[in-house]
Order: sequence, then C-alpha cells, then structure tokens
Amino acid sequence: MKDYSGRTCGLVPQIQQDLDATAGESAEFLVTAKAILALVSALGESRAWRMDVEERGDTALVRFTRRTPVEDDPLHLV
Repeated sequence: MKDYSGRTCGLVPQIQQDLDATAGESAEFLVTAKAILALVSALGESRAWRMDVEERGDTALVRFTRRTPVEDDPLHLV
C-alpha cells in the first residue's frame, strides 16, 4: 500500500503511473478523503481496473483490482 494521504497535487497522474507499473492483480493507496471525488472522476471507469473506496475519517483506502477479460467485455463481443 502506498500512502499518499499527505498529497493532493498531482495525485491522479501519480496513481495512474503506479497502476501502469503494477504487475499484480491489485493495488492499494491511502489518500485524503478530499481527493476521492477527483479519483472517481478520473479513474473510476477504467477498463483495466475496478476501484473500491473505503472511507476512514479524513483518509480513504482506495483499492484497485485488475478486471478480468469477462468483466472488460460483459457481452462477449471481442
């Protein structure tokens, strides 16, 4: 888990860069609760990652789980 709870500026590009570099099936980030709206807006509809948020007062745990091919194409069109 990466702790970005003290950071607000440049948070979305940093998390996107971390996700691009992640080889595993999930990644977790601790962020300030004020950043949740920006994260959901920018990364909430990712084709590669599913995003879950667990608010913890002034901070939030944001968990990204890699989508499976079935989740990525629910109608099996590809």
